[in-house]
Amino acid sequence: MTEIFLKEKRYQNEEEKEMLESLIHSYASLFKVISGNINTGYVTLEDVFTKKRYKIIDTSLSLSFYVNHSPELYMYNRLIEYNGIRFASGIPCVFHKMTKPLQKLIKECEEKNYPSYSRCVRFYNLSKLSKNIFMTMNTNF
Repeated sequence: MTEIFLKEKRYQNEEEKEMLESLIHSYASLFKVISGNINTGYVTLEDVFTKKRYKIIDTSLSLSFYVNHSPELYMYNRLIEYNGIRFASGIPCVFHKMTKPLQKLIKECEEKNYPSYSRCVRFYNLSKLSKNIFMTMNTNF
């Protein structure tokens, strides 16, 4: 759909065009949350498949109790960069620890080299099976 909007020049101004282009260049994967900074709103993520790290702005995630206190938090999401700012988009599939089913799915994705949309469906289905995922907001500011 985004490609159609660009091709048919349905955007109303240059800013909208740039936003649509950033959506096309977005990147989806499973990320391990490495750290969060409640003062800046930034979160550091590491791609489980490539080990590449990304710094994104996400005030909700950076304020989460689990980002700052849990040894493991994983999320499957899409990252978008627009005007030099990287952020997550969409509804993340969150996993509160590395489980055997999650390890199995990671290995399967690596071996079969699933396309992005196929990975998304698989991680979404697995996240629906996860239980007891709680996100607590830090309101100490």
